[in-house]
Amino acid sequence: MNTIPTKINRYNVYNKGNRLLGVGEEMTLPDFEPSSETVTGAGILGEIDDPTVGYFGNQELEIPFRLLDKETADMMDMTKAVQLEIRGAQQTTNTEGDIEFRPMRVVVRGRGGKLTTGKVKAGSPMDTAITLTILYILIEVDGKTVVEKHYREYARDIRKMVTYLKNEVPDLKGRSVVLLSRNCYEFCVASYGIILAGGVLVTLNQKKTWDELEYELGQVEPALILNDGIDYGCRAQLEAAYGPLLRPMDCYKDSTPGELTNCVDHDGLMMLMFTSGTTGRSKGVMLSERNMCSTLVTYSEVAENWITNRLPAGQKLPLSHMTLLPLFHMACFVCVMSYPPAGWALNLCGDIRDFYRDLGLMHSDVMASAPMLVETIYNDYKRGRVERLNGLWDLCCSSAALDPKMLEELAANGFVVNQCYGMTETFGDGILNFTQTADHMSAVGKPDDHCEYQVDETGEICIRGNSVMLGYYKDPEATAEVIDKDGWFHTGDLGRIDEDGYYYITGRKKNLIILANGENVSPEELEHKLAACPAVQECIVKEKSQKICAVVYCAEDKQQQVRDFITEANRTLPLYKRISAVEFTAEPLPRNALGKLLRKEGRNLDAAKIKQL
Repeated sequence: MNTIPTKINRYNVYNKGNRLLGVGEEMTLPDFEPSSETVTGAGILGEIDDPTVGYFGNQELEIPFRLLDKETADMMDMTKAVQLEIRGAQQTTNTEGDIEFRPMRVVVRGRGGKLTTGKVKAGSPMDTAITLTILYILIEVDGKTVVEKHYREYARDIRKMVTYLKNEVPDLKGRSVVLLSRNCYEFCVASYGIILAGGVLVTLNQKKTWDELEYELGQVEPALILNDGIDYGCRAQLEAAYGPLLRPMDCYKDSTPGELTNCVDHDGLMMLMFTSGTTGRSKGVMLSERNMCSTLVTYSEVAENWITNRLPAGQKLPLSHMTLLPLFHMACFVCVMSYPPAGWALNLCGDIRDFYRDLGLMHSDVMASAPMLVETIYNDYKRGRVERLNGLWDLCCSSAALDPKMLEELAANGFVVNQCYGMTETFGDGILNFTQTADHMSAVGKPDDHCEYQVDETGEICIRGNSVMLGYYKDPEATAEVIDKDGWFHTGDLGRIDEDGYYYITGRKKNLIILANGENVSPEELEHKLAACPAVQECIVKEKSQKICAVVYCAEDKQQQVRDFITEANRTLPLYKRISAVEFTAEPLPRNALGKLLRKEGRNLDAAKIKQL
């Protein structure tokens, strides 16, 4: 039997397993003889590797932590049996000397205990300890590990991947290699390896339907598909259609490191990344080495320097980045390419459901954040649970607009907020906004001189420069629609420029509703007004029979509140902008992997799911 853990590190304490009480750094576990050597089954943290159960008569256990939820602590009756669940990690060192953290869970039941509280400091959590006479204790150590990889090993593995790919596909130059995987170390290795071997890197969303994946795979005609082997819903179809091309993500592990030669054409096709397809079939965005390098210069010379010049007191370099958003999306993929040259650590999280667990195991300074993540962190701040973020202090926001008042409050309370207006078609490059005060927090930013920007005569934001894509794959017509003869990329976003040179998004050009009288209505403007109604959980505005119609997701008992709010809002609007029809949906509106609203699907909700006013 393996050694029973003596300590648990970086842990959260839950009352009865469901209400977070607080967090702690290290706790010593009791010395005891287990009642059984093995227990089979699945635990909360996954497959159980070393489960240990013991029964005790008079042994005590002290559980120190920083109290986050005083209300919950007050509810605990210390005269009765108390059950606490502690989730954290066991720190070990492997045979190569690397530090590993093995996810770990301890369930302890005891009685006759005492709750000790320390001094209260304004704005700070209270140091607390619970001492229990143990009746029962369960220790589970997950077989999965958090492993630290050094850049020396990373470079060696990339060279191994180059060797493997060239041996498997001798004529790899210019051919596509697809990655179908959740976030993992091997994804990063493969990304560099494919490019340096002369292949075309293709990142796909492994959680799409088979109809969507089949279309995208058919477009790129892969030479190989590297995948993590997990069934996301269409494994059988994938194996039937592409079985001989499938390889595991760690396929390179037995190869010898190869020599690197410059086989990348600076302006040739280096990478294909598919757009989210919010209004139809996704399009393959063709990206070159020039596109990537121009973006990385911007991130390293502007964004990284700005962040490192605003370190919190006591913070040292290098920094670490929580890589949680999917790597098949540019908002996170660009971090894999830009932060390693600065020596930053990339903390990889493979499943958003493990966010708090992994954040507790791996301290992170910075995180690329989609709106849903920023809102989650904001809620933690509002509920006094900042400790569970384990020192996270910088939020790099992108992918969609955010509530400026929420960002202002975060910036005023210890967080650093920076926003990036970019897109797949510009390798994530665009306008950066480092404002930390209310005056320009709702702007997307102020352009610098690394690219040219303009708002054209139709009000559309346009970009010209080295970061603009080569075009859409196998779709010259779609390319011509967005890149004009002078090289301007038309983003599809409508915007305005204020007197200080800051750009603001006012809507999407394709979303404009054009009424029979020739008036143009921006649905985003009306959606912003509806979002002010507390009862509205989600909404979109659409045209229906030449009328302005709102589709609203809310609780059934709140529908009248929404109707009344719309009646009052209409009084503040011109006649042509007034909402004259409302539909209520019984389920949330459809969104993509990053939480962006899928307008086409939202506008065409099944009649059975809506109730018309």
